[in-house]
Amino acid sequence: MNSVVKKKILAVDDDPNVLGFLREALRQDYAFMFAKNGQEALEKAASNLPDLILLDLDLGNESRVEGLEVCRKLKENPATHAIPIIFVTGKIDADVETEGFALGAVDYITKPPQVEVLLARVQTHLSLVNVKHLENSYLEAIQMIGKAAHYNDAQFFIDTGLMQNYLQIMAEKFADEISDISLLKLASTIYDVGKVGVSSVILNKRQDPVMGETDRCGGTWNELSEEDWEQFRKHPYIAEKLLDQSPAPVFKMACKIALNIHENFDGSGYPNGKSGKEIPFEARLVAVIETFTSLTCKQSYREAWDFDNTLSYILSQKGKRFDPDIVDQLSLMMPYIEKAHLEWLQNQSSADDQTASKIVQTTK
Repeated sequence: MNSVVKKKILAVDDDPNVLGFLREALRQDYAFMFAKNGQEALEKAASNLPDLILLDLDLGNESRVEGLEVCRKLKENPATHAIPIIFVTGKIDADVETEGFALGAVDYITKPPQVEVLLARVQTHLSLVNVKHLENSYLEAIQMIGKAAHYNDAQFFIDTGLMQNYLQIMAEKFADEISDISLLKLASTIYDVGKVGVSSVILNKRQDPVMGETDRCGGTWNELSEEDWEQFRKHPYIAEKLLDQSPAPVFKMACKIALNIHENFDGSGYPNGKSGKEIPFEARLVAVIETFTSLTCKQSYREAWDFDNTLSYILSQKGKRFDPDIVDQLSLMMPYIEKAHLEWLQNQSSADDQTASKIVQTTK
């Protein structure tokens, strides 16, 4: 029979009576450990990685390390940075309280705490940690789905972080049309998951458009047979089958984009030949921004386009592939797009040099 693993609580106090009280209050529901001074607290936190720390704000003079300093060092250590810290103190000074929160503490409890209050505060902050872990797992899952979307499409590259920055700039100008900008940014990275159901042989037939009209990725599909096209154009429906299984709003949004992003404003797109405002606004916006981002990224079959040529192409598709209002707004927002682009390049670490090399370096 598997026993339930208890959450670990580290109590830090130089008063044995306080430690005894905390131990009796917590030991039934939690794995209790303690430290009597700041240095011992830092060592035990690093070696045991407790789920929560109860930290005396005014530790004794013997350690010469006060609670605020211990909190600061715990938050500076990547191994202990995320551990929630609750200060336990005999009195709360407003300035000290503010400083404690600024350092990363999550709460204060006055001594002597009522057992019910202590347990409630501890449970609340552990629950918040669980929620944060779930949110992080959720975001990681979305990122993995986004990568899977292009697993078969080895020729295609787009920096989704850069695309999301552009989307943020544009979406703010159309706030009345979009219920949740953050949701749209997430959904924009996973809508293309239907490509996992398309043969990589077909996807890798994209070429540099020396002849023929370019697609949204700056390529052409001149070598596709009718049978190839038939299979390729199924990918929005494959995405729908995958994404529509979840009631989560981000997947519902991604499903809407998947089914409509290949529709053209003039009705010449697929899969349903929708036109104009029949096409959901989110899909119309992502179509423009994804095209802009992918064209300014280097692909295996061509170099990155500069901003001038990219904007010229998008302007040429105004009213054809793209919503004229969105294209006009993109043209107006180009100074902000260029600024976001340059900031992105500047923020790339050396570990991202390979990725940065695939993005157009200048706007000229």
